[in-house]
Amino acid sequence: MLNIVINSKKVTPGVTFIPIVGEVHDGHKFIPDAVSSGAKKVYYSSTDPTLDQFISGQPDVEWVKVQDTTQLLGELAAAHIDEMKRLHGLKVVAITGSVGKTTTKDILGQLLSHFGETVFPKESFNNEIGVPLTVFAVNDTTEYLVLEIGANHIGEIESLTQIAQPDVAVLLKAGVAHEGEFGGEDVIVKEKAKIFASSPVLGIIQADDANSETLFNLARGMSAATRFEGLSAKNAENIVLDEFERLSFDFKGQHFCTNFSGRHQIYNVLAALQVMLSGVLLDKVEDIATLAPIIAKISPIAEHRMQVKQFASGVAIIDDAYNANPDSMRAAVDALLNMSRRDGKKSVAVLGDMLELGENSAKLHAEVGLYAIEQGVDEIWTIGEEAEHYADLLDAKQRARVRNYNEAVRNPEKLCTLTAPNVTANSENKNVVYLLKASSSLKLWEKVEELKR
Repeated sequence: MLNIVINSKKVTPGVTFIPIVGEVHDGHKFIPDAVSSGAKKVYYSSTDPTLDQFISGQPDVEWVKVQDTTQLLGELAAAHIDEMKRLHGLKVVAITGSVGKTTTKDILGQLLSHFGETVFPKESFNNEIGVPLTVFAVNDTTEYLVLEIGANHIGEIESLTQIAQPDVAVLLKAGVAHEGEFGGEDVIVKEKAKIFASSPVLGIIQADDANSETLFNLARGMSAATRFEGLSAKNAENIVLDEFERLSFDFKGQHFCTNFSGRHQIYNVLAALQVMLSGVLLDKVEDIATLAPIIAKISPIAEHRMQVKQFASGVAIIDDAYNANPDSMRAAVDALLNMSRRDGKKSVAVLGDMLELGENSAKLHAEVGLYAIEQGVDEIWTIGEEAEHYADLLDAKQRARVRNYNEAVRNPEKLCTLTAPNVTANSENKNVVYLLKASSSLKLWEKVEELKR
């Protein structure tokens, strides 16, 4: 384990401190705090004369000036993985995709932990900062490392994959998340395929993705590749969802019960199973039956992702508010409808903005709104400026089922306006299933607890 810290509040005696220059804060301002807390080595890039004066008065600290501290994080992480792979046989899995990568990471990380010491991030540490910080937790006894690879801009996946040096690379779906940053779905597909650029031993692709053929051809040009099907074929059978939408299914003659809610979770569970059964990471899985009891004990780690709460009053909440894009929105709507219809309850989709969708944002919001109404959602409550477009493709009768609550974003203290019109003492209005979903920057997940109350 490398004792590298980027948050001065987490510095302990003897660590190395690396200040990061972010959009809001410059970590160099906290170097004195880090030193006073015991940092013994500091990398820095600032040319501030005040900092130079401070450095001259700290002869017991090792100072190393670099051009870019964020780039340095990646270089140190790549060197650490290389050393752990060469000297200690570390195996690495990297996971990307527009939807499902965090859940798949959580499932696979917990699965592998039953077979050897495993490091995986407990949060969505999937960028140029989070990936290196996860890597630094690896030591000479770590057998498996599971990394989540995100993509907010062109080149990020390739850069992070070069750091990760994966033995197995998983691509779940190449959808339209962050389309505004990439300029179109074709570019997104090519960017997602960059996870295979470091020539992993095996690339695994979700075959139900409309772009799977293109992805498969791109992957084969870089590494060995295989595909797995989910709902489009009988790869998984006898799919059942319980009263909390928790998934169970049969796969290769074995029954699997999970604690993950939503039919779409089949792709995340199957992706993890494909990795386990590939033989690349470990040869200890001789029988798929050995994985079923482990899967049954695995629980979601990341919060606000398809978490279902049932109340004695008859109200239920599906909290999937951490993030959103058109693909995950449709999957969440499907889960809402499945649950409300099974339980004979009203369905209300509380939908916020899907951000970073570029010039097609209004169209993509409108298509999701139309999908939700046509599939049978009783009401849509919109929160956010972009969310107003959910009603764009609806006729007058359909628009009557849409309510706008932008005031709840502008003035969070007025959250009661969310519930006043519909949740009353009337028992009929208490038999409701609410779905909450939006891009994370809206912090709709902060309103979940208020809605519960």
